[in-house]
Amino acid sequence: MKKEILCLGAMILSGALFAEMSVAPEGWNSVNCKQKIEKGVLEGTSLNADPLLMAKGIRAFAADDYTAASFTMRTEPKKGLFAQLFWGVLSDKNFKEQRSVRVPLIDDGKMHTYYAVLSSNAQWQGPIVSLRLDPVSQRANFALAKFELLRTFKITYWPAKSNCTLQYGEDGEILGTFPAGSKDPSVTTANGLKLAADKFNKIEFELALSAGCSPAGQIFWTTEKNSNFSESRSIRFNLPAADGQYHKVTLDLSKNPEWKGIITRLRFDMTNTPAANGTYQLKNVKFDAVVPAAK
Repeated sequence: MKKEILCLGAMILSGALFAEMSVAPEGWNSVNCKQKIEKGVLEGTSLNADPLLMAKGIRAFAADDYTAASFTMRTEPKKGLFAQLFWGVLSDKNFKEQRSVRVPLIDDGKMHTYYAVLSSNAQWQGPIVSLRLDPVSQRANFALAKFELLRTFKITYWPAKSNCTLQYGEDGEILGTFPAGSKDPSVTTANGLKLAADKFNKIEFELALSAGCSPAGQIFWTTEKNSNFSESRSIRFNLPAADGQYHKVTLDLSKNPEWKGIITRLRFDMTNTPAANGTYQLKNVKFDAVVPAAK
């Protein structure tokens, strides 16, 4: 069976876009270095201080679909080494310093997994059409075992609602009203998100509440082992104001030790106390990938 050099997939699952991309060791062209594949690992010897690995067969993809890159690599023990990831865009396919991120390398000669936060660079935008990895910053031997782009997991479909109306807007937002006398309004995803908590620990969204609503809300989740919503599996949030304007909120889910395992459903309680006939709008709900320190 022929090995996949570039893997790119997307699947709509319970309204969430789940995309992944990886470049296999065989999926690189080398410049200024010699390479060979040994037991599924790219073994490289740089010929000068600027070895390059060019990813083969990249198809254009949206920068917003990915938050970070991870790669597993070892280098010979040399002080001050760093790796650098470059990208080309549709409007300018040349590799440039401003479209890159650097990652310091550990100099113990062992395999480590490193993370490059692509979204930290303002130039990570538009259709990405090419990738280049400079594995070391000076003449050195190296070995690359794995490379992948880490996903952004977007929630786009909320099939269940409670104590509120629900409509879908033209720009992918959901919006509705709170009937007089309603309490604890919420929207819920379908069962089957299959979101790995150890890969995603940050949720971001934009929410607008009309005046008179409490600007405080709460997010609940269920897992494969715990199918019921509970206070222990939740996190609270606060908007700056309930003024009918969108406010962006970012939450660190890892602060709750129950954010673990496989997440199967999400319930979004947009306000603790709705105003009679008040309104809400919710958009751009997404989970970003965990980016831990190198290990």
